[in-house]
Amino acid sequence: EISLIHCEEGFEYWGNPDCGCGCKPKAPACAPRGSTFYDPRTCEISLIHCEEGFEYWGNLPDCGCGLIHCEEGFEYWGNLPDCGCGCKPKNPACAPRGSTFYDPRTCEISLIHCEEGFEYWGNLPDCGCGCKPK
Repeated sequence: EISLIHCEEGFEYWGNPDCGCGCKPKAPACAPRGSTFYDPRTCEISLIHCEEGFEYWGNLPDCGCGLIHCEEGFEYWGNLPDCGCGCKPKNPACAPRGSTFYDPRTCEISLIHCEEGFEYWGNLPDCGCGCKPK
């Protein structure tokens, strides 16, 4: 409360009134937004435990690893190191297993293209649409 804390480049301030404060490494651009971040060395030598509601993500050796939390109704997806990871809406029970899912409004205004090995499915207006494995 009485000090000004200056964090060096590559670090950012953190604070918790019940605990303390300090500087922590900034998560690089390769880390998913809203996730925790550990450097690659820490990822290699540590057992990282995910609390309920969190999923592990990792992009080694190029970036690091950490935990990402998805809000209710969303689930984790990951394609590392090629793309990234994040949270996507959970498919409702009416969507075929293994399919992509778009809400009815998106289905009504979009042309859905399915990649090879997949075919279009739709249940409008009750569920949605997407692509399912052939």
